[in-house]
Amino acid sequence: MTFINKLDREGKDPIELLDEVETVLGIQCAPVTWPIGMGQRLKGVVHLLTGEVHLYEPGRNFTRQDSTIFPSIDAPGLAEKIGAQMLADLRDELELVQGASHPFDLDAYRAGKQTPVFFGSGVINFGVQPLLDFFVEHAPSPQARSTTGREIAPEENKLTGCVFKIQANMDPQHRDRVAR
Repeated sequence: MTFINKLDREGKDPIELLDEVETVLGIQCAPVTWPIGMGQRLKGVVHLLTGEVHLYEPGRNFTRQDSTIFPSIDAPGLAEKIGAQMLADLRDELELVQGASHPFDLDAYRAGKQTPVFFGSGVINFGVQPLLDFFVEHAPSPQARSTTGREIAPEENKLTGCVFKIQANMDPQHRDRVAR
């Protein structure tokens, strides 16, 4: 899974980022959430599989509080929250993204041929919950693993995990690199 971070700052166009991930890592990107603005204009993300709109509310998302969620981009009151022009731009962008990107395919994801893509900002805890919910629903179940001493069963009470960054600083002005 790919989490495109720092949505609360200005950055590259999201479509360019998807192209870059596909080119550099050689894997299909399937956007699951899509940003509504970025930086100072950040208003939220749209969950492309459910249609829900998760609003960014400055100051509120630092905790594990759930963001305000509209059931769709057609929900009454959304234009008032994000602005009529931003909603119109979002509709155009979503049409382009859904027509040009790969739809999520569970088998391709589990085979390592596709990465679901999420947008958000880790430091302000925005966009993280949709990623975690998706992980719980779609990631493969834990499997037994052999070690030098014994086989570790997935039902064991103790957990050991490793989370690592495979993409870092994708901006050339910041000594970009991709871990290999």
